[in-house]
Amino acid sequence: MQVLYFPQWPDYFSEPIASPLPRLRGWLQRTQTLSEDVASYNRRIEISIAHYIGLHNKANDCIERLNKQVLFSRHLTPGLQLRPIRAEELEAAVRAEWPRL
Repeated sequence: MQVLYFPQWPDYFSEPIASPLPRLRGWLQRTQTLSEDVASYNRRIEISIAHYIGLHNKANDCIERLNKQVLFSRHLTPGLQLRPIRAEELEAAVRAEWPRL
């Protein structure tokens, strides 16, 4: 229960008995491995989302610079203005697509 962070014993499991299970050590090792894998996956998801949002922020910086250049250019028409990416909406969409476990 401590490894899997169960607050109480689940109803769908039979009640534990006092005698040790024959394969308890292996089962505990696998649950520990599963717990570590889930934590690793969650860390990778957070890193990936941060990297993705960071790339879009860089793109927004480039869009802003381009829009300023278009404004001050005599040869380009003002209709070439680009809209910046909305980071808040993007982050919400990405978190919905890449859920944590």
